[in-house]
Amino acid sequence: MIPLHSFDVIAQLENKARNAAHRFPKEEDKTYWSGVKFHLNKQVLVVDSREVSEVLLVPDVVPLPNVQPWVHGVANIKGRVIPIFDLSVFFGENENNAFERRRVMLVEKKNIIFGLVVDDVQGVIQFSSISDENNIPANFPPVMRPFIVGCFYKDMHHMVFSTNELVKDQRFICVVEES
Repeated sequence: MIPLHSFDVIAQLENKARNAAHRFPKEEDKTYWSGVKFHLNKQVLVVDSREVSEVLLVPDVVPLPNVQPWVHGVANIKGRVIPIFDLSVFFGENENNAFERRRVMLVEKKNIIFGLVVDDVQGVIQFSSISDENNIPANFPPVMRPFIVGCFYKDMHHMVFSTNELVKDQRFICVVEES
């Protein structure tokens, strides 16, 4: 028998270990979509997490004269004057009384920042499936449908709310109250 070099012994041990080791399953390349989950008028919605720069408690606001009722006012947030809009009122509901749960999602579009007041923010949620726009429940409020660009299902329906559709809406653009 020929004596083995120490490196040969190590190589044999490595081969035995590799053969005896359990193989990990191959990683699947899944595409995930992340959204900020929130409640509005008893509906569960998500907005693309890339559209929300920050979530805050509802700040003190300075009311503005001669504007639509859903224009909450302007707030000084980190030295910037930011308009704050109440989505519940925009969609025809009265201002929610559960003020302690309400939050403002800051949205930035083309270097313009504005805040959207919603009933509650649950946090970031991820979905692995593709959005199914046709899976919107029949009882979903018609007034909100133009702003929904998809639907995910994870224990319940999560409607994908589009801030892009919101800023294109004529009602949203016309903040001045007509006399």
